[in-house]
Amino acid sequence: MKGQDPEFLQRALEESQRRTPANAARRQARYLWGRYARPDKVVRRVRRLSRRQ
Repeated sequence: MKGQDPEFLQRALEESQRRTPANAARRQARYLWGRYARPDKVVRRVRRLSRRQ
């Protein structure tokens, strides 16, 4: 950008694109869920929990 310090712009760009801890945790949880969760196992667990109440 014209009239702006290139180092400032580079640092601002890096900061704006940095992953926040909350979003990183959410992304990791979604990855693990998609990779390791089995739908039949989830259904069994939900049914077991709903029977207890």
